[in-house]
This record gives sequence, C-alpha cells and structure tokens, in this order.
Amino acid sequence: MVTFSLSDGDGVPVKISDLDSGGLRFIIAAIKVDNQTGLTSYENYVTTTETGSNYTIDGTEMTPALPSALQGTYERENGKAAEIKAGTFSFTFETTLPANYNTSATHVVGIFAYKNNREDVANAIYTFVPDGSGVSVTRLVSTTDTCNVCHEPLAFHGGVRQEFALCILCHTPQTVDPESGNTVDFKVLIHKIHAGAHLPSVENGTSYYIVGHGQSVHNYSEIHWPQDIRSCQTCHTGSEGDNYMLAPSRDACSSCHDDVDFATGTNHTGGAQTSDELCSSCHASDSITATHEVEPWPFDYVVELSMTPPANGEYYVAGETPLVTVVIKNATTGAIIDPNTIANGTWSRANLFVSGPRSETRPVLTTTATENYTYWYPENDLRVNVTHVDPRIARSATNITYQLADVANLTAGTYSLFVEVRKTPVGTVEGLGGWALLNFQVMTATTEPFVSTNCLDCHGDNRMHQTFFAVEFNIDICKSCHDYERQVAGVVGWGDPGGWNGFGAAPIVKKVHGVHYGSSLNYPEDLVPFASSDEFAHVTFPMEVQNCEKCHSETSDWKEEPSRLACLACHDSDEAAAHAKLMTYDPTPSDPWSGDEEESCGTCHGEERAHSPDVVHVARQPGTISIIMVLVGGIVTTVTSRRKSHRKETTRV
Repeated sequence: MVTFSLSDGDGVPVKISDLDSGGLRFIIAAIKVDNQTGLTSYENYVTTTETGSNYTIDGTEMTPALPSALQGTYERENGKAAEIKAGTFSFTFETTLPANYNTSATHVVGIFAYKNNREDVANAIYTFVPDGSGVSVTRLVSTTDTCNVCHEPLAFHGGVRQEFALCILCHTPQTVDPESGNTVDFKVLIHKIHAGAHLPSVENGTSYYIVGHGQSVHNYSEIHWPQDIRSCQTCHTGSEGDNYMLAPSRDACSSCHDDVDFATGTNHTGGAQTSDELCSSCHASDSITATHEVEPWPFDYVVELSMTPPANGEYYVAGETPLVTVVIKNATTGAIIDPNTIANGTWSRANLFVSGPRSETRPVLTTTATENYTYWYPENDLRVNVTHVDPRIARSATNITYQLADVANLTAGTYSLFVEVRKTPVGTVEGLGGWALLNFQVMTATTEPFVSTNCLDCHGDNRMHQTFFAVEFNIDICKSCHDYERQVAGVVGWGDPGGWNGFGAAPIVKKVHGVHYGSSLNYPEDLVPFASSDEFAHVTFPMEVQNCEKCHSETSDWKEEPSRLACLACHDSDEAAAHAKLMTYDPTPSDPWSGDEEESCGTCHGEERAHSPDVVHVARQPGTISIIMVLVGGIVTTVTSRRKSHRKETTRV
C-alpha cells in the first residue's frame, strides 16, 4: 500500500476527481543484480501482454514481427484509492508479487498524475528496500536535468512522463515491441534513437523504428545527435553514470554497434558470447574510455589575431582606425608561415571578416564593407595574386596587417574579427586549415548580449563546416558570413531561392530558425545555397519549438522586434509569405529586400501586442501538481505484509 498526497502549486489539496480521466497511475519495480556479472537492471512487477497488429510504414502495410510480447506497464487508479484526509490518499496495487520476491532488493514506486488536459503534470519516485534496510543499490545512469538540457521539458507519452527515473521503470529488458520485434529496454532504445542515422544497420538500409500507441510508427533512422556520438559522458551523468565504462554488456554495446552478433560472433573479435560474464575481461574501463575518446580537431594552422588598442583602453571612438595584425603558424611545428607564400592557387582561402554589432550584424570597416563591393561572402581576401587587390593589406615575412576604416559611423556595441585559412587540398588530402575570432568594442565598454545562446548545450564540441574549418558553434563566428547585408545587387540571397520568404540561405536568423525547424518546413531547400539540397529536411528540434528562450536567453529582442526575416524562417508557407507582403510597404516591389521596405509587423506582433511572439509561442510549463508519497506498511501482497514499520520518506515533484 502506498500513501500519497496531491496538491497544486500553492499547496492546496487536489482531489482525485480534479484530475483528468485516467490521470493517476502507479508503477512498482525492483532492481535485479546478476550474480555472475554484478550488472543491474530493472524488473517491472506490473506487466501486460501486447498483441502484435498490422501497421503501415512508408505507405506499405506490414505484419508484426511477433504475435505478442510482454511489456512493463502501470496500474490505473480507477477508483481504487481511498481518501484519508483532504488531498491524502492510499492505494493498494492489484498486482501480486511473487511469493519469493527479494525483500532485500531495491524497489521503486513511481506515480504520475495530470490534470487540465495534461497541462499540469507531476511525476514522483519513491525508492526503498522492503526488509527495512537502507538503499544501497541504485541504477540512475542519467538524470532528468541532463535530458532537459536538450529536451526541456522531457515529456513523452502525451507529455505525462517527465522524469528519467520514471521512464526506466517501464522501459526494462522485459519490454518488447511486437510489431518491429525491437526491445524498448531503455539502454538499448535511447542509444539507438540518438545514434539513429549512424547505426550500422541503418547505414546498410534497415530502418530503426518502434510502433507505438494507435499503431503510430516512430522512425528514428534520420536522427542525427548534434554531438559526436562517442561523447558518452554528455548523457551519463547520474549516480551510476560511469556504467558505460565499468559495466559493459552485450545489450548496451550492441545497441550502437548493432552489426555485432554475439550469438554467432560476427564482427566481434572475441567471438560468440552467451553471457555478459567476460565482457569486462577484454573491455576494461580504460579501453572503453580510449575507444570512445573524441580526438581533438586536427587543425593544420594556428591563427593569431591582434589589434592596436583603443586610446581609452576599453573601446574605440570616432577618429580611431584600428590596425589588425594576422599571424599564421604551422599547428604542428609552431613555425610562422610567410604571408607572401599564401597565394591564390596554393591556398584555397585566407579571408578576413569584420562585422557587427551583435544586435544586427553587417560587414563593417573593410574594403568589402565600405566600397559597396558585391560579394557572395563578405570576405576580404588576404592572399597574394588575387584578382581584387585590397589596398588595406600590407605583408611582411611574419604577418599580415589590415587597416580598418574610421569607426565614427558605427553603432555602439560589440564587433567581431574572424579569419579563416586553408591550403588548397592536394589529391584526397583535405586538411582543416585554421581560424581565429577576436571581439572588440566600439563606442561603449558594455559588451552586447548574445542574440542567440546555449548552442553548446546541445552541440557540445561538435563543429560546423567540419571538412575545412571545423568552427565552433559560436554565433559571433556564424554571423561573420551569415550577416544581414544583402550580398549581390539584384539578387535576394545565395542562389535566390527565397523571394518573399527571405533573402536566401544567408542571414543567420533565416538559417538557424529554419534548420532547427527543418522537418516542418514547406521549403527546406531554401536553407541551402542555390536550392540544390533539402539536407535539413530531417531536422526536428528536440524540444518544443515554441521554447524561444532556450536559445534567446540573454535578450528580449525576439519578442519585441518581429520581422519578416525571422518569422518567415519557420512560417514559410505561401500564405505566410503573402501575409508578410501585404503588411509591408515596398516602393520597389521587384526587389523585396533592397532595404527601402517599411514593415508593419509590430502593429500586431510587437511587444505586449495580442499576437506578440511570447504570446503565440508558449512552451509547455512545469506542472503545478505536487505529489508527496509515503510507503506505509511495506508492500502488501495477497499473502502477507512484509513490513510492519512506518518508514516515512518523501519525494516531492
């Protein structure tokens, strides 16, 4: 029997009748310890047998792989709870535990409750040992907080399962999907989902999917985890987070390495294995760590940037013309590269970008920026023997200097220097080149906030443009190319694919919003120069896309300054484009992004307006139900009560 209390966010008792129909459910499971290997796993006492049924995938009707399969599940309250006092209830499981169940094993009771059409949700976990001894064995490989770094809020099965510790009570080794025949054991399921497109089986043409409620097919074959898949420590943060290197098993390892067949020994150096007993003999923790180590990016060159300092020591003011110095070194030897040898033909790129401010970035202070020079990228070519000789460049045997223009006409804020270099590939040898970023202040010592933040939460040390520069996910770098200046006169963007939906693939607001909403776009090909690919059409943001503040955490511009460019990045339908066109006065309609347009977006979508972004983009908020759970009288079976003492531990959600 379990005693529990329900209250709202203000501590006011909640009645069971206040919950949604079926909105109170209970799980009980135990941690099993394998006597031979010491490996742990959950076993759910509440199970059901699920009958396999036909389903449809990619328009083809499929028959189930298995006629039926066992699955871990829950018990519904269904009027079985007894009210003790206002907001406090008792519930007795109908499930009968085995007569010889292990009373010294760690047991876990999970409850989830919801109301207001699943808008208010609470999950609670209570961990105990039936014989009254202390809890010494746990199995928490990760945490909800870790999941929420990318998935905030973690919310599955209709949004009512929101705690990692609750998920693992049903997703046990017992649970199998009869339609696909795949296990939904958590350690296998989660590894496979996040490996997705990189699974050997998927690369060989076999889709990885699970058939869920209502025969809905969840195909994970196009999932690309936004970090290096070997970054195990990103997710393995729980009290048993080091299991991946201390407790190897066939199921865990073959979840990613799914071309290994332990029954036959195929693709396994150690041959066939019928148990996990010998796994750690060959796969010790240091070897697992070494195998999953993410190597440093192998840059060929190191770029060093410096500027003549501002007179006041903090920021440049009108009348100052900073001088930039660029030094390029061999990354292996440290030797300085003679800039006079960095020539067109032998070097594919040696570009300088200067841009800002952060709030609305445009090229500034360079030849490209000041001479109305048309370009695809706002680069200033530092190589010798180029067609367009930049008069601002000077070279010595050890460095390149670049004379910037007077900062007098710049808006106060934070500006960026970015340099990228790379030799021309020789044969199949590509090389990463090198890059450097340096920020500087103009007219103010106050650093501007980032318009976009938290990229590394999901992307970690993964990089963009991996084959030639491998630049960090840093908005100051990205906007050096993806700025807000229209690139070529008479053309609305890179390849002109966007028309009224935005000037092509260039601007950062168009690119980043569109990429993260890729799978829901009408025209995902507009995100790629020349409309040659829909490479981002598979991308699904791993949390509610309305959660604007996940990325916009430092400024409120996103809800105060709506614009065609930002809004049409996600809302890219023909109807949305027509709406934007109607609400914009353009004296030169043949050139919709020339800069002479007057937008009226703020009338309806501006700050504190009825349809402002923070009103229409409301992400799911944490539930306002609280559960306090107390185990009373141990576990009651049909035989007898195993505990008589009242051990009062609480879990509040």
